[in-house]
Amino acid sequence: MFGAALYFTESAGYTQWLGEWHKYTKLLFISLTVMTGGCLMFWIGNRQASSLRTATANAAEY
Repeated sequence: MFGAALYFTESAGYTQWLGEWHKYTKLLFISLTVMTGGCLMFWIGNRQASSLRTATANAAEY
C-alpha cells in the first residue's frame, strides 16, 4: 500500500522524494524495493517459525 501511495504522489508531481527520474524508473525502483522487502519479511518469518518449532520439539523431549 505504501508503494502504491508513493508512486501516485511521485507520478502526480505532489512530491519529489525520488528525484527527477522518469515515472517508469520510479515505478521500477518502488516495485523492486517492495518485492525485496516482502521476500525479506517472509524469510525472517520462516526463520522465526523454524526456530520456534525446534524449541517446541526440544521442550517436548524433556
